Amino acid sequence: IDTLSIDPGNTKTFLAHKIFLNKRIFMTENADNLNLLPANGVTLFAVPFEVDAGTGAPIQDSL
Repeated sequence: IDTLSIDPGNTKTFLAHKIFLNKRIFMTENADNLNLLPANGVTLFAVPFEVDAGTGAPIQDSL
């Protein structure tokens, strides 16, 4: 599945991901319907699945 990402779709190095993650800046990609969230009082828990040797992981999100 090819989806939008902070890196170009044809990347082999995932440089943008590495720069962010080395600075402990985490990214959420492909979030949808955020306009349906209330303006205040929302806490998002984004728990990644464990992926061996992966550059990213899907999350189980909960509001």
